Parts: sequence; structure tokens; C-alpha cells
Amino acid sequence: MKHLVGLLSAVFWSLSFVFTKQLLIYMTPIEVVFYRYLLAGIFYRFMLRNKTNNWTKEEKKTLIVSALLGITIYPIMACYSVSYISASFAGILNGTIPMLTILGERFFRGKSLTKRTIMALLISLIGIALLTGESETSKAPLLGAALMILSLVAWVIFTFINEKLFVRHTSLEILTYECLIGSIVMTPLVIFSKETLIRQINLFTNMSVVGNMIVLAFLVSGCGYLCYMYGLKHLGVAYMSFVMNLLPVFSVISAVILIHEPIYTKDVIALILISSSVVLMTKKKKTDLVYNQVP
Repeated sequence: MKHLVGLLSAVFWSLSFVFTKQLLIYMTPIEVVFYRYLLAGIFYRFMLRNKTNNWTKEEKKTLIVSALLGITIYPIMACYSVSYISASFAGILNGTIPMLTILGERFFRGKSLTKRTIMALLISLIGIALLTGESETSKAPLLGAALMILSLVAWVIFTFINEKLFVRHTSLEILTYECLIGSIVMTPLVIFSKETLIRQINLFTNMSVVGNMIVLAFLVSGCGYLCYMYGLKHLGVAYMSFVMNLLPVFSVISAVILIHEPIYTKDVIALILISSSVVLMTKKKKTDLVYNQVP
């Protein structure tokens, strides 16, 4: 049962791009991100029973910067990316986060790149190149891939900045305030967008919008996070690292089953290449990559 709960975190998170794509039929990318993280922040605040230490001035500055990167820039760029590429394509690219995080260690911690790391990077680039070719399911694969990779770079920087906050605060507390700060920052973008606020409110009379947003905010962000933390506590980092490496696979499966996206041979080859590169890069490497997954 414990292993199933841990596995569910990857299953829930793999649904992110599928339901984002469905919401983009009715909403702009900024609207999707704003309402998702506003509702998720409220959910996390409800789950936050005990606060830890008081926040210092430096910690507050770090919290604001991390919220801008991880809850505003990253998801908005990722959401725009999904408007150009398929959900399965986005899910496969999202699987490169552990690899990009290890590359981030080179710049933030001065760690040298091993031959294994360089080999894994080249394998992953071949997989990405396959995905960016002409596709019947993606409107602009090259542009979409570029936006997704840039969003993932923002996420990796976010994870390294966040490390400073984990010293005195719990992950749930940090994530709660980041979601709420990010929502506040995005409020003017939503209110003064092309679409009027009244029109946005009317959107929530559409049961498709309500249903997809509930899944995205509460099941993907909310329950996915809770299952993930349960897995870390009861199963350990090793098992959860393995589970997180399955995210691209689950993303493709969910896109095929739920929104009937076609899957082509080159997509399967790209998935195998990118997943293999992540396994190769993280094998026998002591790292905290498991903490750097998308909520």
C-alpha cells in the first residue's frame, strides 16, 4: 500500500500537461497558471498545521525571488509551451529536470561534469532533436520545445535558490507561501488581460473548466504533493527517485488514454533516449534530485 501511494505521486503529476492542455481551450496560459496556483496555495495553507521559525528579512527576499521563478515564470512559460506542442511531448521534455539539475550543480556548486554526464547529455539531446521534427500533434514543435526548456531552466534555478529556505522551514510552508505570492504577482496580469474579469468568472460556470481546474489544482498539485511527501517519509529517497524517473512514461500514457493523442515511433524512441540519459546520469550518484520535482 505504501508503495502504491508513492507511485501515485508520479501518476498525479503526470496528468499536469494533459489537463493544462484541456484548460487552454477555454483560458489563456496566464489564467490557467493563476487559478491553478491560487487554489493550490489555499489547499496547502489549509494543510499547513504548524508554522516553523519566523521569517528573516533575507529569507523573505529569497522567498519572493523563488516564487517569481518557480510559481510564475516556470509555469507560465511551460503553459505557453503546451499551447504549441502535445501533452506527451511536454511530458517527455519535463523528464529532463533531473539531468538539468545536475548540470545546474556545475554552475551553482562548481562540480565538474563527468564523462557519464556528458554522454547522458548527448543522448538526451538526440531524443529532444527527434521530438522537434515535424509533427501532426504539435503546431510549432521547435518553439514549444524552446519555451519548455527555458521554463525548466527557470525551475532548476528555483530549486537551488530554494535550498537556503529548507534550513529553517518545512517544504509545505515554503510551497504554501510561494503559491500565494506567485498568485498575487500574477493578479494584475489576469485583471488587465484582454479577457475581462467578468468573462473569467463566467468561465467557471463551464463544468469542463471547473472539472479540469479541480483536477489540476487539487489532485495534481495538492494530492500529488502529499503522496510524494508520504513516499519520502515511509519509502525513502531511493524509491521516490525511481518513481520520479517514471514521470515521462506516465505522461505519455495519460495523454494517449485521456485525450487520445497519437504516439509515433520517434516519440517512443525519444522517450527511451531521454529516460535512459536520466538513469545513466543519476546512477550511483548521491543527489537530492528527488526533491526537485514539479509540484
